[in-house]
Amino acid sequence: MPSVIDPEGGMDNLPTVIMEAMATGLPVISTTTGGIPEMVVQRETGFLVSPGDATALADAIEKLISDAVLAQKMGRAGYERAQNLFSIERNVRELYALLSTGRGD
Repeated sequence: MPSVIDPEGGMDNLPTVIMEAMATGLPVISTTTGGIPEMVVQRETGFLVSPGDATALADAIEKLISDAVLAQKMGRAGYERAQNLFSIERNVRELYALLSTGRGD
């Protein structure tokens, strides 16, 4: 899902749809805007392209369409990354640890 920057410079820094795709085992194709490069590992969990680069976007789509093994491999890697970074369990553990030490302000 390509991410765009609106005329005022606004953007979705951490698109939920990317986390959802990764959590369901889908490879991601997105742009290098905001915090997306922190979520998607280039050529491991998906492909990142520069905003507005339609050729790079089309190439990334073509790679995943034409190589099911690559798409599955990236999807599995994305799933693992989502579980490690974005799972409810992890976030609850981290929040609990912060609150129990009094550093949750």
